[in-house]
Amino acid sequence: MRQTYKLQWASKDLGHETKVALGDVTGDGITNIVAGTSASHESSSLFVFRYAKNTYHQLAKKSLGNDDVCVIRAADIDRYGKDEIIIGRRKKITIYKVQGGDIVKLAESTQVEGEVVSIAVQDIDR
Repeated sequence: MRQTYKLQWASKDLGHETKVALGDVTGDGITNIVAGTSASHESSSLFVFRYAKNTYHQLAKKSLGNDDVCVIRAADIDRYGKDEIIIGRRKKITIYKVQGGDIVKLAESTQVEGEVVSIAVQDIDR
């Protein structure tokens, strides 16, 4: 049996390589699309898209310099009711939040050995 699919939405071209996560990073109860790109052109970037009027619109963008986004997750790590954005880059992990229309850095790891290729998020002290 052959299945057919209908394209519901497509972003503009974000760059050479893009990692994607889903989560409510604005705290409005609606799932956002979060995308991190490689630095193939000039700079890697972090994008947040918001659903409104039956489609997604770019809410925020942050330039991340020349270090590729290797992995991305969205999770409510501080338990305040909206997801934070956790990205792994070549030698560090950075946590961001969406505040108003901006993407704001909350924390960053010290440099790690090797490359960050996976991130798991879980409440381990409960």
